[in-house]
Amino acid sequence: ATPGRRTVVPHARWAHLAGHGGYVFPGGTRLDISREDRTGSWRDINADGDPTPLTRRYLTLWQDHGTDPDGASYRYLLMPGADRRTVAARAADHGWLEVPANDEHRQAVRIPSLGVTAINFWRPGSCAGFTAGGPAGVLLRREGRGATLCVADPARTGAALDLRWDHPVRAVTAADPAIEVLGTGPALRLRITGGTAGATHRCALSLGG
Repeated sequence: ATPGRRTVVPHARWAHLAGHGGYVFPGGTRLDISREDRTGSWRDINADGDPTPLTRRYLTLWQDHGTDPDGASYRYLLMPGADRRTVAARAADHGWLEVPANDEHRQAVRIPSLGVTAINFWRPGSCAGFTAGGPAGVLLRREGRGATLCVADPARTGAALDLRWDHPVRAVTAADPAIEVLGTGPALRLRITGGTAGATHRCALSLGG
């Protein structure tokens, strides 16, 4: 990026900032880039600060949605400390990350190589095999024939939340007190009374199928 000029990359898949890390944009994105010199002093933000002008060069990256966007979305993977080669390799591995949902109702990612599924339900709904009766943060990590399921209530209402996972589960081998097991077998059914602190509640699963 030339200092003082705005550059547009119409289909960026990744970006790396030397000494900082990088970003990966699944599916590609329009990326706006600006490199500019900015001058200011500590006095600008503190009445007792040093008035000596200081100039530093900054690089700004952004995804421009325009003014008052409606239905716009974005997705990116942040890789702190990663070198350029690592960021480029992650961007080239199209199967590493899946995004089952990314809208105003649900946001979810899956990382098959890690056995991880993470979902935020902003309202009742279904995604990636899970059905939630209300707002919920859900994190599943599968390891062999077992799994750990974590659930939190971001709304902190204290009301009971029903959660279903459409996957064979032989048994719930351990669970926090806030979790009530309603059923296992072809699907797992839980009721979580999470309280008002937004805490995470966990259970350990023995998987079937």
